[in-house]
Amino acid sequence: MAISSAEPSVPVLKKEGESGVRKRYQQKQCAKIGRGVSRSRIELCLCIIQVQLTQIESVFRSLKSELSIRPIGHQLEHRADAHVLIAFLAYSLQVTLKNRLLLHAPGLTPAAVFEKLATIQMVEVWIPIVDGRWLVMPRHTQPEPDVQALLNQIRIALPSQPPPRSKAAHIRSQ
Repeated sequence: MAISSAEPSVPVLKKEGESGVRKRYQQKQCAKIGRGVSRSRIELCLCIIQVQLTQIESVFRSLKSELSIRPIGHQLEHRADAHVLIAFLAYSLQVTLKNRLLLHAPGLTPAAVFEKLATIQMVEVWIPIVDGRWLVMPRHTQPEPDVQALLNQIRIALPSQPPPRSKAAHIRSQ
């Protein structure tokens, strides 16, 4: 990771393949914090790190409401580890979505996209077969035109419908 500066007073953390949108966003955030203050490069790096830490904390706070993840009192260590893993994966997906939105749909927030995508549902259709087994067809609903336009704009494609499978008769007693 290297430090460079597009403007004399605002450093930018560069990574391989980092987009210009992300660099400009970091510049704006750091400029807000360091405006009118003479800072050394180390202080400005700390400023950028602090901005990123603040963003991470904000996302973890929003996990409770937007992704419906609630803290759970786990009795076993492996369950607590699993809960942290799920929270981290949710955070990673939200940050990935946020970065994709910065590139393809700058006016949208992850919360607005989650609300739109909530209309797409995954269902399983269970059809009885003559020999007593069940034909199980997992399906996702087709998105409404506005949701499909959003998916196209942020360049996300739904997977194809999975193939049907059969299940033994004794499984379907729910």
